[in-house]
Amino acid sequence: MTEQSDWATQLSAAIQSQSGARPRTAELYSVRAVSPNVVEIIHSDPGGRGVRGIRIDRTSVLSARERISDSSIVELAFDLVYIGMEEPKPEEDFLPPDLDGVTWLRLARWLDKNS
Repeated sequence: MTEQSDWATQLSAAIQSQSGARPRTAELYSVRAVSPNVVEIIHSDPGGRGVRGIRIDRTSVLSARERISDSSIVELAFDLVYIGMEEPKPEEDFLPPDLDGVTWLRLARWLDKNS
């Protein structure tokens, strides 16, 4: 399997591993590879404001500044769990809730702030 086609599967596994490493304030509901290059994470908001989501794609990661684009899969998973899920964020960092009630993180803004 090529690195590109395996990216989302590897990232999903690394996120699950990182999420189980320590007690959390945000609960991980699901993490899945929706395509070879896209991962969706659904979790509780640590501030109690509902269900949050992060949809991250390989192209955005590779286009980000060096700190993110040069990260290994494990380093990216660490950032997604500890900064993406656990760190409180203002409401403007999220899109309005979708039909399932999930408020998705504005990925470009998050990558810009954290790279």
